Amino acid sequence: MNLHREMKEMTTSRRSFLKTALTATACSPLIRLPFTGGVWSSNDRFGPLETDPEGLLDLPRAFRRQWISRAGQGMSDGLHAPMFPAGIGVLSETDNEIVLACNHRVDPGTPSRTGPFGFKDSRLTDEIRARLYDLGPNGKPSRGGVTIIRVDRRARVAVEHHLALAGLLSCAYGAVTPWGSWLCAEQSLQEPTERYARHHGFAFEVGAGGASLQDAEPLVALGRLSRGGLAVHPETGFVYFSDDEPGGHLYRFVPSSPDALGSGSIQVLQLVDDDFKGGRATWVDLKIGPDHLVRSAAMPGTQLGRGVGMCWYAGDLYFGLRRASGRSEIWRLADEPPGPQIEPWLIADGLDEVRPLTGSPWGDLLIAAFDGHNAVVNGVTMSREMYPIAREVLATGIPVGACFSRDGKTLFFNSIARGHTLMISGPWDN
Repeated sequence: MNLHREMKEMTTSRRSFLKTALTATACSPLIRLPFTGGVWSSNDRFGPLETDPEGLLDLPRAFRRQWISRAGQGMSDGLHAPMFPAGIGVLSETDNEIVLACNHRVDPGTPSRTGPFGFKDSRLTDEIRARLYDLGPNGKPSRGGVTIIRVDRRARVAVEHHLALAGLLSCAYGAVTPWGSWLCAEQSLQEPTERYARHHGFAFEVGAGGASLQDAEPLVALGRLSRGGLAVHPETGFVYFSDDEPGGHLYRFVPSSPDALGSGSIQVLQLVDDDFKGGRATWVDLKIGPDHLVRSAAMPGTQLGRGVGMCWYAGDLYFGLRRASGRSEIWRLADEPPGPQIEPWLIADGLDEVRPLTGSPWGDLLIAAFDGHNAVVNGVTMSREMYPIAREVLATGIPVGACFSRDGKTLFFNSIARGHTLMISGPWDN
């Protein structure tokens, strides 16, 4: 099964559905999923989850997992795999090999052992220092960034693993661009202090080629903010993002050139009827000052809530929100002529911090959430029926990154809590 072909085939029907649902600016009602003590009764596509004897990741019976990276292990470049793997995407794929980009959400104040440079950053060299975004006033670098993993798909092992971008903070969300690069964004507005030398909150681009560390150059045209989600339109190259603030907005960046992000305009979504029920909307241009800071509280646009992840799938953008009431929701955006339209798409009672992860080869959306005890990954049909896919028992962090191989046969999954990158295989096409 070809995932890209399946996505294109589903695009027309999905768009038609959304247009119909939003006629005369009225949204289809939210469907609340049935929960009984945290057990879903609506759908059981792959069967019940079975307990992992190692206590890592519970999966349905017919599925197996294999880790391809663990935090702290040695990489091909002599550095250590950083902790907190987050956003992940497939940069390229052949019959023999899959190349992945992986963000690492290393936050301010974390110890040196969480980063790639070893205890007390002992593996830093002058060559590495020259390529970092923030080395710090005293030579203590910011330790977040991006790694590249080359996977032998037959042997199911990583054959090459290296640091590609470094000196960043809180790199949670990322996205593959139509031209084959990886876009990552900081979820931090750290200011210069005695510990940090530069302003944080920027997006960065990582090329797919090479096996060494790249220069970390911020994409200042995309503005500076703590991003709560990031996605790139697979056809237009427009960049969509949300902010990690209670009164957050939904934004898009329209590049001046289709395959370059060095210049362009930032726009914010404004609902025509600003009543938080969705409907017709418009994009409003923003003017960003010389500090590049996107000031969410002092701008036009509709304040939707704190952004919690997003992904493009089958022609639509799915983005997570945490509302002022504390309720988690997933919304859907159709951004096409005659104008953008959004609708609240999912409320999952009994789950917290719900976020979209990725689309699936069979036409459903994968989401991650916290069920009160564990981090869970569930599939959701377009009729909002839910079924279990994976469960991280007693995980201390909710997954941020998952993606399918382009042939739809393998799910790559980042455990931000345990520091593992896993590949999961099984009857996905069942």
